[in-house]
Amino acid sequence: MPPGTYTIDWAHGEESNWDWQYFDTLDMQPNTKYVLIYSVNGLSIDESEDSSLLGYTVICGRNEGSDALVFCLEPVQINALRTKSGSIKNEATLTYQHLD
Repeated sequence: MPPGTYTIDWAHGEESNWDWQYFDTLDMQPNTKYVLIYSVNGLSIDESEDSSLLGYTVICGRNEGSDALVFCLEPVQINALRTKSGSIKNEATLTYQHLD
């Protein structure tokens, strides 16, 4: 996938009981592999360099918890806006899409 900033939402357990929760925003860098780890302590992220990704990035999950894990990535679109004084202002737009 292309590098960029993504929000991570997650849920666990039986699909009929999923309660999607926001976890974090992750700035995914080129040539970097991310692992979202679910355990009895909650969620954490490990990262490692991987030049075989050829400029792309990847995320996968490792379930060490007691039930099922699902997660969703959504890109954060950052638009640079020039103010009247000429300075650059960054504005982030978060877009969420969940399946019912």
